[in-house]
Formats: sequence, structure tokens, C-alpha cells
Amino acid sequence: MPPKDSPPRAGASCALTLLATSDLHLNLCPWDHYRDRPAPGTGLISAAGRIARLRSTEPNTLLLDNGDFLQGTAVGDAIAESHPPRADQPHPMIEAMNLLAYDAVALGNHDFDYGLEFLGAALAGAQFPALCANLVRTDGGPPLFGGWTVLERRVTDDAGKSWPLRIGLVGVLPPQVEAWGSAHLQGRAKAQGMAETLHRLVPRMIAAGAEVVVALCHTGIGTAKGGIAPEAENAALALAAVPGVDAVIAGHTHQLFPGPDFPAGPGIDPQAGHLAGIPAVMPGYAGSHLGVIRLRLDRGTDRRWRSRGGTGALVPLLTETPADPVPEPLAQLCNRLTAATRRHLSRPAGRTAIALNSHFALAGDCATTRLTARAMRWHVAQMLQGGPHGDLPVLAAASPSRAGGTAGPSNYVDLPAGAMCERDLAALCPYPNPIRALKVTGAGLRDWLEYSARAFRQIAPGTQDAALLDPDWPYYNFDVIEGLTYQIDLSAPPGDRIRDLCHDGAPLRPDAEFALATNSYRAAGGGGFPGTGPEVPTILAAPTLVRTIIGAWLTLEGPYDLAPSAQWRFAPMPGTTAVLHTGPGAVHHLPRPGLTPLQTGADGFLRVRLAL
Repeated sequence: MPPKDSPPRAGASCALTLLATSDLHLNLCPWDHYRDRPAPGTGLISAAGRIARLRSTEPNTLLLDNGDFLQGTAVGDAIAESHPPRADQPHPMIEAMNLLAYDAVALGNHDFDYGLEFLGAALAGAQFPALCANLVRTDGGPPLFGGWTVLERRVTDDAGKSWPLRIGLVGVLPPQVEAWGSAHLQGRAKAQGMAETLHRLVPRMIAAGAEVVVALCHTGIGTAKGGIAPEAENAALALAAVPGVDAVIAGHTHQLFPGPDFPAGPGIDPQAGHLAGIPAVMPGYAGSHLGVIRLRLDRGTDRRWRSRGGTGALVPLLTETPADPVPEPLAQLCNRLTAATRRHLSRPAGRTAIALNSHFALAGDCATTRLTARAMRWHVAQMLQGGPHGDLPVLAAASPSRAGGTAGPSNYVDLPAGAMCERDLAALCPYPNPIRALKVTGAGLRDWLEYSARAFRQIAPGTQDAALLDPDWPYYNFDVIEGLTYQIDLSAPPGDRIRDLCHDGAPLRPDAEFALATNSYRAAGGGGFPGTGPEVPTILAAPTLVRTIIGAWLTLEGPYDLAPSAQWRFAPMPGTTAVLHTGPGAVHHLPRPGLTPLQTGADGFLRVRLAL
């Protein structure tokens, strides 16, 4: 039933379908560039036929994207490094989106990773609006990119009659982008809260003629209470409750809604696909799913359309044998891009004398994480030498770059010993983060490690096969600090787990001072680590990418050959075992002391028993 205060119906009703992608991260073609082999059924182009079929069966359809489409794979980095977009050569992702006839896109935080000039040049070739309403110019000017728009479309009602419809679209992203992208945004842009932005703009959109308002929210779902805070990173549930919003497309956290990631709860209805009572979707990561929102619209006697609700659902897209053919122009684009990227990533980049994998990065010593930390430590020591901070001991904080998570059981580094190339560096370090160094104390280092150790669940002594990892803690927020030794006591609560913390074999003094090498994301506050953030001064801020530093270190220091280390380990808990979820490729790197393979679950992850 329509609300009592709504105008009488004029007799016209129609369906409006919103098709949505999010967090594509430049997964465009069905090719795994980390392993340099085909990946059938993956990438946006593989889904092109499915999208076309859905459009053909549902007459009133919009195709939208919710951000983070330009960065996230070796393809994106190769494009940025080797052939940035030009007027006569559009960015391949934008070209694909043009061919797919996207109606609009929102911008995500990672779309700013290559800088404002690159982003502006890429979007110059877009035949659709790009929206980002809550990132505004520091000089008080308008948003750097379009904040909202009203699309004028014609729809066919249930009786076959054509009518005009005005659809308002607005895009918002986490305000933390100001810190995460500070290397490119500082002094040029400032972020506002997402909820306050929608509360301000939605009435303007309706006054400008919008009859249906769709919020493209590059943010996780969060909670209604948490989403009210201006600094909230994940707030889709609160944004759905903003008066005047008729549908929400969420993203950012790479999860699925409706789906198993979000059971029913206050404001969350996975059966109907509703957040705060309105249709919503979150379509996963890398083109894994297509969000489908189906709205029912009625036209009142005032000649305005109004939504009377609808549903949100997901369509899985990953399949090795797509049922729908890929249109020829997209297939040609894919072939050109794949060939060019493979050439770019085949360039030599040093050697490793040992195999490198991240399957056990959250269970003990990991050569992959240590390689990143060693290279950063080496670079920062060189850069600080002879300067005011040259006498500080240099340490390095690094996290695993690829270790499962929402990206699935194939999201691990697994490189054989021998010659390396650019694609291997991309696997080791998939994000284009520049190097940073902070001045820290021993007390600050302890706080850093205590925060990192939140990655693990608390386990009672004597427990058998307890779950090791906190599923809500991203693996890339588990930092190891190279240059220290310590234990993590899993029997203790978060915040009181670090034991035997030492530097050079001696207990770490709280007042001791160090230079800590890290990356720009972490230094700017990414992950929320203590002692980080835009207000924390850096002692080194250079444009050199961490990936570039790893390649230089491998080339100049010879093949990487690092013996296993007891840099960190779990404090002994006799008679206690835990279970680590890792990639199935881990079986090729077993046996390892204290680890016993169990079985592979329906989710594709291998279970490994860890004797504590």
C-alpha cells in the first residue's frame, strides 16, 4: 500500500531495474596476471553478455558502478606506468564502461591512488557522469568531480506506454580518503561526512526534479548508530535511512548483501534485500556478483513518479563457461590490453634464492612479509643517513599483501625460487603506496603491535582446534615489525598480548626512539593504528613506491636468501591447538613444524591445525 500522504495514482505504474557493480579493482579481462595464465569467467568483460541479457529482459534498466574500478590489479598499475590515458587513447576500463553503456559511476577511495591528474585524464574519456559529493576543494569550491546528477530517461509502464522519468544519483565515499590519499589530496581537497552530505544534497536533488533518488555509497554497511558519526567509514545502513533516498548501492568492504555476510538484524533484511526499509545491494569484489535492485514506481496526479519499494538481490557472475558471448568490441579491447600488460609485467626484477609464499603469514615467520620489510628498512636507512634523524635505529612495519580474506582462497603470493619480474613485484605489493618513515618510541611500538595482534581470537588454554583469526580483521592490518623480536599471547585479551618485546636482544625501553619505515597508507592512518594519521609528522615522505624499493633492493643486494626467523611467534600454550584458514596451495609448502593439514572447506580454503 502506498503511504497515506502520497498523491492519488494517475494510473501509471512501472518497474525500474538498477544493475550495479562495485569494487571491480580493474578486474577487466579473464587473465590472472600474477600467475600469467588464463582465468576463464573472471573480469567485467566476461560478464558483459549476462548484463546485456538482463537489460534485454527488463525494459527500464540503468547500469551503475559504485567505485574502486581504476586500481587494484597489476593491469591498473601497468596502465598508470606505461601508457596513461590520452585524448586519442582512453583508459581501457573507461573504454570498456563506455562500450557497456554505463549510466553513471561513483568514485571509490582507490580511484584516487594514481593522483588527481591521472584520475581526471581517465574520466575525461567517460561517456557517463562520475560522482563524488563529499570530497570538496579546500578553497571552498565545488566537489573535485561531479557530486550528484539527475538523469532524464524514458520508461515504459506496465501498459506499454512511454513516460519521462528523472532519476537522481549521488555518490559518497569514506571521509578517510582524505588521509589515505593524502599524498595526492593534501592541500587540494577535504572530505566531509557521508550522512551529512546526503542530508544536505538529497533535498536539493528532489527540488531539481529527481523523482527517484539512488545513493551510490562506496562504504560498508556498518550500523545505524555508528553511521551517524561524521567520520564513520562504513555507514550504508545509516545512509539508507536518509529521508528521500529510494535505493542504496554499497561496497568498499568487498562483502555480499543480500547474502551470508549480513544476517538479519536491526535495519537489515537479507530476505527482501533491504537496509533501513529500502532496497539495497553490495555486489562483492572484482566482478564476482552483479547487484540487481528492482523498484516499483507509481505516477501520481501531480505527474511525478514515486517509489513504492522493491527488492535487492545478487546475481553471481563468476563461471568458467559464460552462458552469454562477449561482444566483439569488448573482446578486441581485452586482447589488446592483456597482450600489452603481459609485455609490461615480463620485465626482469631481480632474483630470489628461496620460494616466496604468504600462506602462513598469519601463523609465524613469513619470508614474503620480511622481504618487503627488509627492503623498506634498507631504503629508509639510506635516505636518513647524514640527516637529523640519521642516528635513529631503523625498523620497518609490513603486512601480508595477499592472504585470503574476501578476495578468496586464491589470493595468496606463491612464487618459486629463481628469476623475478615485474608481475612478481606486483604480487608482492599490489598497491601503489609510496614509502614513509615515522619517529616512534618503544612505547609506541608496543601499542602498534598490540593493535596488530587484534587479528587473532582469544583462545583459552587447552582448547582444541579453536578458530585462529578474527574474521572481521583484515589480513592487511596485521603488521610485523622487522628489527624486533616478540611473542603474541593468544590466551590474553586484545590489548595485552605482546610478550618478551626486545630490540637487539635486550628488552625494549619505552623511551627508546626509532625510525619506523612503513607505507603511505599506514602512515596516514589506514587501518587506524595508534601513532598514525595525517596529523602525525613524518621524518621521510618520498614519492618512491614500496614496490620500486623492493625491486631495487633485490637488484642491488643480490638474490633474496633469508633464513627462517623467530622474529615473532605465538607464546607457548601446551595442549592447545588452533585452526588457520589458508589457500589450498599451502599443501605444497608443508610439512612445517607445528602445522598439520586438515581438509578443504566448501569455501575453498584449506584448514590447517596449528599446535600452540
